[in-house]
Amino acid sequence: MPAGILIAARSLAAAVILCVTGVGPAAEWYGDFGVAQKDAARLDRPMLLHFHAEWCVPCKQMQRDVFIAPGFLTALGRHVIAVKIDVDHDRDIARRFGVESVPTDLFLTPDGRVLGEMNGVRSGEDYLRRVAAINGQYERLKSFYVARSDGKIPLSAVNDDGKGPRFPTLDAPEPDDRPSVSKPVVGPGPVVKARSDGTVLLGLKGHSPVTLFETRKWVKGDKRFAWEHQGLTYLMASADEVAKFRQNAQRYAPRLLGCDPVLYFDENRAVPGSTQFAAYFEESLYLFTSAATRAQFREKPENYTRRRTVLLIDELESVLR
Repeated sequence: MPAGILIAARSLAAAVILCVTGVGPAAEWYGDFGVAQKDAARLDRPMLLHFHAEWCVPCKQMQRDVFIAPGFLTALGRHVIAVKIDVDHDRDIARRFGVESVPTDLFLTPDGRVLGEMNGVRSGEDYLRRVAAINGQYERLKSFYVARSDGKIPLSAVNDDGKGPRFPTLDAPEPDDRPSVSKPVVGPGPVVKARSDGTVLLGLKGHSPVTLFETRKWVKGDKRFAWEHQGLTYLMASADEVAKFRQNAQRYAPRLLGCDPVLYFDENRAVPGSTQFAAYFEESLYLFTSAATRAQFREKPENYTRRRTVLLIDELESVLR
């Protein structure tokens, strides 16, 4: 058989095998962020950005023990478009997403909205479990991340100039008997989907995260202006606030789904914090279970802010406060 025909035959056979096994571009690590983002948009899949470096020992451990394990790439490719980013070669991308340590894994929607983060070394089983969970979250919340075209939510710029104290604590909100769960709500965005028991988990006990960020005051949101983010429903005070939250939910939503960071990182417990014990640190909102854990955080905040992780709703120990 002529060499050209033989090569063509082999290429065709390889293509058939790839189609049958499902191992193709979606099951490989991309090396170019732009190409990966285009494929994520074309295939409508979330993205996984794995930030690493040649000098990073934990990164090499992940590569050796997790990434080259049999079947890992195939399983990964079922859920995300995965791209490796060397922080020394692609500093602009690392800077764009605020990556300060490696290994760090960042999950994005195809248009670049952050779905979740994690860092440090993880087992292959835990890594894939979280990747699958992020994919499920994206599928469930997809409509909330897709830009609306009906003009019902006016878009407005988010003010990036405000710089407050490094760790301003917040006064507790006024006592309120309002429950932490509510029936499904209808706002200017897509209808918020209820859980199987017919309830919706409210973040910040129904207070507007946008008003809180901009004024440091606790103001009740309105059910007409609801938006869901990472499994929690937040109520805003206006359609303009919904637009701001939709554009940059990470700015306004509390870190770790509102769980106490001290208990999470020191004791590996995902315990929801309380609006009674809230504080901002470097413009990020944290909730604590007590004044004591808030004070502990304040003593050494770097212990609880330099590590990022994907926290899932089903990991919470108790009902949201």
